[in-house]
Amino acid sequence: MIGARVLVTGSSGFIGAQLCELLRSERVEVATIDHGRLRHVEAVTDVLETLQPTHIVHLAGISDGTGEDYTAYYEAHLLNTVRLLEAARLVSREARILLASSSAVYGATTPEDNPLTEDRCLRPMTHYGTSKVAQEMAALQYHLAHRLWTVRVRAFNVVGPGQPPHLLLSGMAQQIARAERDGEPITVRVGNLATRRDYADVRDVTRAYRLLLERGEAGAVYNVCTGRSVSGHECVELLAGLANGLIRVLQDEARMRAMEVPDQIGEARRLVQATGWQPRIPLSQSVRDLLEAWRVQARTERGVVA
Repeated sequence: MIGARVLVTGSSGFIGAQLCELLRSERVEVATIDHGRLRHVEAVTDVLETLQPTHIVHLAGISDGTGEDYTAYYEAHLLNTVRLLEAARLVSREARILLASSSAVYGATTPEDNPLTEDRCLRPMTHYGTSKVAQEMAALQYHLAHRLWTVRVRAFNVVGPGQPPHLLLSGMAQQIARAERDGEPITVRVGNLATRRDYADVRDVTRAYRLLLERGEAGAVYNVCTGRSVSGHECVELLAGLANGLIRVLQDEARMRAMEVPDQIGEARRLVQATGWQPRIPLSQSVRDLLEAWRVQARTERGVVA
């Protein structure tokens, strides 16, 4: 991507920060846009006119399960996407645009449906998933109607340092790190540990995004996943093996969800064929790095020098 100028929305988020680090390590010029500007087509248009990006990566949004103001999901995922694409239509028609969606769009599937391909019927179970479907359809419409170069990417469960604590693995790692810091018995409150998810490391995911910016097919959609699932119980075992002490696990009703897919596994064949991508970082390393990041954060919270 020599000579590329990449505009990244959501650059301070979990995936965005890692992507910016990857691009800058390759000496790619990276620019960002603050969340507030995405609320106005004119403001986004001004940014695009000034920067003239060759590529745009749209990561800005709201994580699943972070709130009950459901209208916020549609504002963040659908309306902000339409504003960005409309601005691109007006002043950046040649830019390659990657939009980050989610495996939540597949929704109500059964283990017999696995592995899930990109052609699977979309049946989202949450407002988050539904807003992501709407976001995808907007991107597809701008490609079909206005010939913008867009690709949609459905990452499955992304894990690694920087993962938000409301998600299972990161929440457990945060609790362990704080208990270790305080010298207290390690009690981890969890939701449903029976569900199984397809986890990919954030650094592998951002590498897939980077490859798709160059090698993806305009208008296409790609899964980013490992092709295998791991249960919540196995996640606890991984963390228990890294903790400085025994872990007591308590099921917390507040962390339970009314509707959950029992097992979700993706198929990344389309991504592999287009880019040659393969996951490199095993879940054990992702969990180790995640816990270490929380240990650093826990010490920082209390002003403890490492």
